[in-house]
Amino acid sequence: PPAGGAQSVRIPFREPVMGKTLVRVRLEIGGSPLDREIAIRGLDVAGAKNERGYIVIAADQGIQAEVTKSDKLREIHTGATPMRVAKAQMAYRFREPGWSLELRAKQNPPSIRCEMFHLVSVGDGITYTAATATFFITGSPVDKLRFRLPKGLANVEFVGRDIQGQKQEDDVWTVTLRRRVIGYYTLLVTANQRYDPRGGPVLIGGIECPD
Repeated sequence: PPAGGAQSVRIPFREPVMGKTLVRVRLEIGGSPLDREIAIRGLDVAGAKNERGYIVIAADQGIQAEVTKSDKLREIHTGATPMRVAKAQMAYRFREPGWSLELRAKQNPPSIRCEMFHLVSVGDGITYTAATATFFITGSPVDKLRFRLPKGLANVEFVGRDIQGQKQEDDVWTVTLRRRVIGYYTLLVTANQRYDPRGGPVLIGGIECPD
């Protein structure tokens, strides 16, 4: 068919059907749907006396869908549909054929909150620091976390689930994860520091999450 034109699909059944029949149709859009208008048209059943049903729009974590235009649709609560769809963001009902909608999907920026708990053990000429960082990540999942550590700390190590590596640039350390995480995530930062046991200053705390 020409670009944007209608396309007819014939679905044969093994045996004649009567009453309710469920047909699942899966459509895919080539390329990323982010930050562009996507037009969706209803599937018309040839020869049907009437058509009615529901539309549910769902998106992965970190993706926000927004309907910019709709025709012959009435928005309803996602819990008012007869089916339960995971990650549903909005739902519509139609009572006649020829419905259509246009939507735009965008990536939500990540929002990171961090709570730090410092434990410092003072020995003879050396201190040992263990800081537990508990993150609460919303918006979009992330696979990199940044830390700012005070100068003078040595043997810095980050311990946690799915940590792939760590990299230092000046006083900022970047921790790379094997997978993107969202929600709660916890890791441990360990380090030590030498000091003069005859009265030298002892550094306590100072580990921060700049993001």
